[in-house]
Amino acid sequence: MAKSTPRVKLPKSVEANTPFPVRTKITHPMHTGLRHDRDGKPIPRRIVNSFTVRFNGEEALSVALEPAVSSDPYIRFELPCRSRAGSNSNGATMTARSTAS
Repeated sequence: MAKSTPRVKLPKSVEANTPFPVRTKITHPMHTGLRHDRDGKPIPRRIVNSFTVRFNGEEALSVALEPAVSSDPYIRFELPCRSRAGSNSNGATMTARSTAS
């Protein structure tokens, strides 16, 4: 299972107890396994199949993605800010996983 690192855009600061928007783009080559390279060999299937967000050590979002997701998918969602106001970039971890078969 390969990892792809999402690009993430967060607001510079958020208010306590207020949801804030998170925008991500996962740069990843999506291969269905149906195409062939220049030599006629099949390109192995490689798709993003999961996206997980951890915030301050807790899982905040987990999504199973299907093969119909485009290459370089853009995902926007909101996270609740349950702590004091201030910077929200500390403690945020986002991971996209892909499979090849």
